[in-house]
Amino acid sequence: MITDKTNVFQDTAFWQKSFASEVYSTVPGYDLAAIAIFGIPWGLGSVIGLAARAIENTPIFPTYLGIFTPAQIGSGMVMPYVVKTLIGNGGVVSILLLLFMVVNSTVSSSMIAVSSILSFDIYRSYINRNATDKQVVRASHLGVVFHGFFITGIAMALNYGGANLTWVGYCSPVLTCPGIFPLIFTLTWSGQTKLAAIISPLLGMATGMAVWLSSAHALYGEVTIATTLKSAPALYGSIGSLFSPVLYSLIISYARPATFDWREFLRIELVEEDISGESSPTATPGPRPRL
Repeated sequence: MITDKTNVFQDTAFWQKSFASEVYSTVPGYDLAAIAIFGIPWGLGSVIGLAARAIENTPIFPTYLGIFTPAQIGSGMVMPYVVKTLIGNGGVVSILLLLFMVVNSTVSSSMIAVSSILSFDIYRSYINRNATDKQVVRASHLGVVFHGFFITGIAMALNYGGANLTWVGYCSPVLTCPGIFPLIFTLTWSGQTKLAAIISPLLGMATGMAVWLSSAHALYGEVTIATTLKSAPALYGSIGSLFSPVLYSLIISYARPATFDWREFLRIELVEEDISGESSPTATPGPRPRL
């Protein structure tokens, strides 16, 4: 459940969609997404899991005379086996089509969000403030290429390292939870400084990883894929990632206090292209906040 909620709260693709939406529809949209991203996998997983338990010892099941191994369960093979048993090969094709659509949608949203962040929030905000539209688009394309190679490398490394879907699910909250409270402070507390907003999530993620790995070593004697797959270390690491940034943000903010001007949220920078190809950034009031 922690993973589902943080996916909605921290996913940059959700933020991109919320910026493009009307203000009155953003909060209901987030609420519905939070319910759906938890309710649908939970309901589908419960039905498929119970069905597998009921039919895995029958002759029609693909693994008859054997039981599911932890590797098969962790690799997500329960649903394809159940669907093949109940529906046949057509069900397997539908599962493959479903996975293809899910992966395409996820990667597309991720690339759009990352390219927007790299091109507008980093390149045009800190590297080239007077960038033309053409330069911003070029930076966006380079961001897409970089992101594609990056996620491919991460996926291959996890696969060769023996990590499965269950391990990724346990690792996700440790990596995503640290940004929750700093983001809440950014939107609700004018006393949080820029340094605190940047540093506290990184320190929180380091804390969560340290708690996760050290708990696995303390409880099971070693740090491996198998020991980090245990529920207790993953829970302790997620709690550390979630709450430690609160302390870090408070310490950093009060050490060098500053007050944020909320009127900054009413400004948006647009790039106006003239005939000569040069650009002139202008500030225009708009509903989209720029963080």
